[in-house]
Amino acid sequence: MFEAVVKEINNGLDTLPAKYTLKELGKKVGLSSNAVSDVLLKGTETNFTASVLFAKFINPDNYIEVATSWSVNHRRPENMKLILEFLSANRKLDTLKMYVNEMRSDCSKKNLCILDAYDLLHEFQSTLKVEESFLSKVEDLHETVPEAKFLKEMLKVYYYNDINEVGTMSMHLERASILLKEVKKGKLIEIYQVRINEMLSTSSLFNHCDWESARSHSEEIVKNFYFFGASYEARHYYRIGMSYFFQQPEMCLEYLEKAVQTYRAAGDEENAVALERSEMSIVKVRANMITDVSEITGTPSEAHYLIANGKTEQAKNVITKLKQNSPFTKYYAGMADENPFLLLESLKLLLNKGNRFYAKLPLEALESFPEASGLVNLLI
Repeated sequence: MFEAVVKEINNGLDTLPAKYTLKELGKKVGLSSNAVSDVLLKGTETNFTASVLFAKFINPDNYIEVATSWSVNHRRPENMKLILEFLSANRKLDTLKMYVNEMRSDCSKKNLCILDAYDLLHEFQSTLKVEESFLSKVEDLHETVPEAKFLKEMLKVYYYNDINEVGTMSMHLERASILLKEVKKGKLIEIYQVRINEMLSTSSLFNHCDWESARSHSEEIVKNFYFFGASYEARHYYRIGMSYFFQQPEMCLEYLEKAVQTYRAAGDEENAVALERSEMSIVKVRANMITDVSEITGTPSEAHYLIANGKTEQAKNVITKLKQNSPFTKYYAGMADENPFLLLESLKLLLNKGNRFYAKLPLEALESFPEASGLVNLLI
């Protein structure tokens, strides 16, 4: 099966404007000259990370799609683990499902539990909101190898994060970090560490408001982004940017703009536009950096902008068109009406979700209502 990949690699190399020696190619893909020769001339299956780098070298603008199409032609056991992680991380869920099913006939009995774990990861990634029964499926997962033990613990991390049980999520994340030490050292352990860093970044930012920690974990992930692709990279530019939200709006916007550009380069216009009209508009309003009101028209930030400019009645008209049970709507309504009780409702909703990051917005506004300080203290 790998012969098809070799043929595409050789065809891709033939289209490049320059010719490369085996030694030069080896430096590009992390292989020795002899290993490159074995791949190109003998059709020997290489490690999957080298395949990803071959795809990136011959097709830099579309290499994640190319590597995805090649993934199903790899059969080495160690490649199976890397490919499962690659497909899951890059949300190639149809290919992930197909690969899991195909590998069940080729996989050793002890490694079948790894495929079971990715079946559950596929289910989790394919669902907007997981049911309580999902946790029972995770608990029933047999783990006969260290990789499955680690993945089982990460599935619990994702589940408890999804239902906003931050404390329980953090406990399982610590356990996952311990279990990771049992996995054989190599590229796989580096990729698994990215899962932990991603959740540490998210938790540090939104649950603990630890800006430096969130930034550090995301910066570490961006260094290895070639394995994950541009959309994954963009998500971490977003987190780095948001770590500057309350302190340095210019730096925040710089990284958010980087995220937008990276989304667009990957053809992900939906996320690019969503980011421009949500977080970027909030930052610009807070920092008084709006130069064209039309760029925030129809967004919740329009209400914030109107309030900041003393146009509270117009702001109220905008607020009536927003989702009324949203903590952000209550935040804007509280500011427009100068109503501390609406701000307290917003604060409570955000804290119940474990989102201490955005809870700082109503907390800031409540500083203007010293009479509400007792209730604020009860909530926080």
